[in-house]
Amino acid sequence: MSKKDNISATTPNNNDGKLTPAKALEVLQNAYTTANEALPKALRLCQKDEERFKVQDDCNTVKRAYIESLEKTIVDFKKVADDLEKEAGNVRQKATELKNVQEAIGLFTDLVRLATALALAFG
Repeated sequence: MSKKDNISATTPNNNDGKLTPAKALEVLQNAYTTANEALPKALRLCQKDEERFKVQDDCNTVKRAYIESLEKTIVDFKKVADDLEKEAGNVRQKATELKNVQEAIGLFTDLVRLATALALAFG
């Protein structure tokens, strides 16, 4: 099995074969945990400094990838939350200013859109 095939075989994905951000983060978390757990034994098995440096460097790369992904997720999550909070404020303002049935229907359309966005973002 090639390296690419091995990665594909062990990478969780959704039913359509595409890796989702949540699953990608899960894979990175598993790699991070595995790297931390395996590092002591891997270092004991190394006989040369060059081998120890390689193992430690690869472990650090896995850790950095996971931490950077978490940081990006937090930034993305905060942006989505801020955008949705702003939209909720807009909808609240519209609710106080309803003048006719068209505006009421528009308000509920906006509420459905907001509820759907919240469900997708945080569900």
